[in-house]
Amino acid sequence: MGLLPLPFFSQIELGFWQAQKHEEEGHDSIEYGNRMITSRLWNSFALSQKQEMELGFSYLLGNSYADSVDDQQSIVAVDLSYTQELSPQQKLRFLAEYYSGLYGEEGEDERETQTGAFISGIYELSSNYDIG
Repeated sequence: MGLLPLPFFSQIELGFWQAQKHEEEGHDSIEYGNRMITSRLWNSFALSQKQEMELGFSYLLGNSYADSVDDQQSIVAVDLSYTQELSPQQKLRFLAEYYSGLYGEEGEDERETQTGAFISGIYELSSNYDIG
């Protein structure tokens, strides 16, 4: 993890993970059976004293040392948030994210694509309470 020398906040994170494969009956989700590589670039821009916009990019490569690309999984995500300070204790925040994943299963000929998105709004009433 490190900060980039730019005139705005910018942070890059890189990760290398060793997953432990496990077998579970009735478990029908993607298994990460060996090494995973992750990265994230996060940028924050002050629009004014009370407004901030954040932009992030994330990437995950699962089963990075698989015998075949067809057995790998990858996810790419882009997220955007906007924060408006209403008072020293209250904030309004809007968040949006889009992601796309390619999933390969051992023995399958083609990789499956899955995409999704979400949008949310959060109102911070105080440092202890928020609604969204």
